[in-house]
Amino acid sequence: MKISIGRTTLGLYGGGFYGNLRFFGRYIQSVLEIEQFVSTFDELSITLSYPPVNCDKQFASLLPAFQANHVKLPSLRIGRKDRRLDVILPATEFSAYFEEGDKRRDLRQGNISPVSGFDEVEIAMQLLSKVEWSFDLIEPKLKKGEVFEFDKAKQILSTIRKQLTTEFLEKVDRVQSAENQQSRLERAISLRTMRKDHLRPRQVEVRDLRLYTHGFPPKLLYPFDYIYTEIFLVLLRKNELLCPTFHHLYIHVARSREEALVASMATEDWHEGAVAVLSPEEFDRKSSSEKSAAVFDLIVAGLNDFAELDGLDRSCIAKVVDEVSIRHLETELIHKVVENSSHVLTISYLCKSIEEGSPVFFNLMNKTSLAQKKVQVGTARIDQIPLWIQKVELTKSTIRVFSSDSIRADVYLKGKTRSLELEIEIFDA
Repeated sequence: MKISIGRTTLGLYGGGFYGNLRFFGRYIQSVLEIEQFVSTFDELSITLSYPPVNCDKQFASLLPAFQANHVKLPSLRIGRKDRRLDVILPATEFSAYFEEGDKRRDLRQGNISPVSGFDEVEIAMQLLSKVEWSFDLIEPKLKKGEVFEFDKAKQILSTIRKQLTTEFLEKVDRVQSAENQQSRLERAISLRTMRKDHLRPRQVEVRDLRLYTHGFPPKLLYPFDYIYTEIFLVLLRKNELLCPTFHHLYIHVARSREEALVASMATEDWHEGAVAVLSPEEFDRKSSSEKSAAVFDLIVAGLNDFAELDGLDRSCIAKVVDEVSIRHLETELIHKVVENSSHVLTISYLCKSIEEGSPVFFNLMNKTSLAQKKVQVGTARIDQIPLWIQKVELTKSTIRVFSSDSIRADVYLKGKTRSLELEIEIFDA
């Protein structure tokens, strides 16, 4: 029987424990399996519900409803059709522990180290008591023919309780962490094999391309990842690259192929993962031009991985790679082309960092004389450009530009001019 232990509080659902308790629930499950515990149910889900120590202002209005539901706990749901047991337990004693651990997670300090100020042996003891409470809730609710070896399960918990020491928890974490990593790696390889062996028709336009790093310092690849992903995405869309069922392409970058594989497993059908490998220490020692080349290579490796696994058009990818390799970071992208009987207006931009802003250009060509002139009309973040220059009217004498009037535009374009009018004669000067 699979055992999963999760948690919930006001404004948060999901998450686990920290330090040497990360895989403690997995360890309990493994001991039950070794001792050949028998149940007619396939899964037991235990959720610890705890009130916040400090209520975030944005969730303050929801606190009364949370408290009203919290006092009604514990709860048990028996899903007999799917052979699943769902238990929600009140766990106020865990509030301070989780809140302190979550602060560290928000600072990108991970979940490997124990939460300072808390005794992990004591936390493990409390967790075992919660698991035993779950068993007590289940026992009187079973029907004839349903099996759950309560006495054996409680004896196993008692045996674990007697072994609890800091050294024991450290050993459990080492063993379970390695087994968990190996299990996830095998799963990732299996999923990749399935993708390769069962190619699906390509019919979905790509919408997004991202690089995700794992175990790297924050923003190590910036701004090169920010710029290159936009360049490649625009050109892949221009060349009509099609995907099977997904439209978000995520390239997972890690120190080793194994780490990248584990991180690359998709959780939804609208995105899919590919892998690339990079040493963050070696990258950090590179010059700016070398860093640019390294990020370019990561994206190329990721796209080729997608082609190998999902049958994406290699010729389309190669064409885009060749185009980007000419000017690299200085590749100019087309946002819009508008024309009338006398002129053609091409609106383009160069991708730059968020801080610098991407310069936006109007290039106007006279159809009769073929004379053309290029003028920079401003700078904007990449995500601002489609909202800032949404509608363009081109007459014989003027260019009128209008921004989106959506709420999203109100947020994204705060402080920017929302309309622009230029006389065509300035391009003829």
